[in-house]
Amino acid sequence: MRNYSLLILALLFTNSFAQKIIQVDLQQAIEMAKTQNLEIKEKSCKIKLAENQLSEVSKNYFLPKLTLRNANGLVPGLEAVKIDSIHYAYSKKSEDTYSNWGPFTDFKLEAIQPVFTFGKLTSLKEAAKANVKVETFEFEDKKSELAFNVKKYYWSCILADEFVNLAKETEKKIREAKEKVEKKLANDEDDVSQSDIFKIRLKETEVQSKKRQAETGKKLALEVLKLSLGLDFSDSLVLVQKVLETLETQDFSLEELTQNSLVFRPDFQKLQFGLKAKKSLIKDAKSELYPQFFIAAEYKFNKTPGRDDVDNPFLVDNSNYNSYSAVIGFKQELNFHLLTNKVEKAKLNYQELLLKEAYSKKGISLQVKKAFLEFEDLKQKVSELEKMEKMTSGWYKTTASDYDLGFGELDELVDAFTAKTQTKQELLQAIFDFNLALARLEKACGKELRKN
Repeated sequence: MRNYSLLILALLFTNSFAQKIIQVDLQQAIEMAKTQNLEIKEKSCKIKLAENQLSEVSKNYFLPKLTLRNANGLVPGLEAVKIDSIHYAYSKKSEDTYSNWGPFTDFKLEAIQPVFTFGKLTSLKEAAKANVKVETFEFEDKKSELAFNVKKYYWSCILADEFVNLAKETEKKIREAKEKVEKKLANDEDDVSQSDIFKIRLKETEVQSKKRQAETGKKLALEVLKLSLGLDFSDSLVLVQKVLETLETQDFSLEELTQNSLVFRPDFQKLQFGLKAKKSLIKDAKSELYPQFFIAAEYKFNKTPGRDDVDNPFLVDNSNYNSYSAVIGFKQELNFHLLTNKVEKAKLNYQELLLKEAYSKKGISLQVKKAFLEFEDLKQKVSELEKMEKMTSGWYKTTASDYDLGFGELDELVDAFTAKTQTKQELLQAIFDFNLALARLEKACGKELRKN
């Protein structure tokens, strides 16, 4: 029993230290996500892979093929016997094939240096450079998407918290109203009846259901936010901001945003460098139609001390030799039917991306316009709901005062309170939608639009 108690204490002690409490505001959350999110780390690896490929292509300019081979072993000893003035033969030094064994060394060094490739190396290097840019802007595009999601989840947590607080405030008001009705019923006052209690209890149950939904929504949004920030689910995340507020924005026009989108959006910039890479690959495919000129050098060395060295320039002695050579040559692929097809394929890939660029320009323009119109509509909606909230608050205060003085009706009080809470809920939702619309507009145009 004692061992179990110690184990439980050890687990509790470990968990208390394993759990981290992290407090962040929105900007800190975005910066944390950009460094700790797993998808972001994956994209950063792709940049390094593209840079590695560029380094590999750049090194093909100097000695792309440099090989060294060295083999060592044991062979039986043999002696050379002269047959005539130009012929030699090897004979065994001993009939015992298991004696007179000795070492041998076989060494070979080979090198090839490109001289002129009709633009093949240059085009491959240009394509690799463009690919680094493609992956870099893909990385920036992922960060932009991640920032938008962090904003959405962050504000979702605050919105759910606001709904919970609103429900608690509503529960408090309903409880106060129920106590007043019960007191009047106990005093047999004529302005209330037993049905009023049922109405209040029905409203109380409805509010409790909404409160539970808001609490569940907050938990889910918080867990998704943790995942986006690269945190463990066991970590405790605390948001600095507690109140959902309408964001202030800079002055901008639709025309300005549309023009900026083609300059600042990383996905469109990625497309531009993708076109450069495809164009370079067309040059690479064309270069294979022409000969690839090179310089090659080779050095061979073989030494077998247990065998006689046949010193005759007209004979090949595979046991003992020392030779070297250097040549200028070219390599020409003769399967032109396949090579021309490869060129055509590279051109089609380029044309496909070119059409995608033209389509993206129109699509981005439409996306910016849609986001802008939604932003303007929600901006107006927030303004209207703020006015409605003031009116419903005034209506409720007047009705509550009249009811306390005995001049008002309970039904009117319930209607006024319902209108007040519903308007407040709609306003909170509209503020959330407005802030999200602003974030969506920023993502669409690739530029920060909030006031610092």
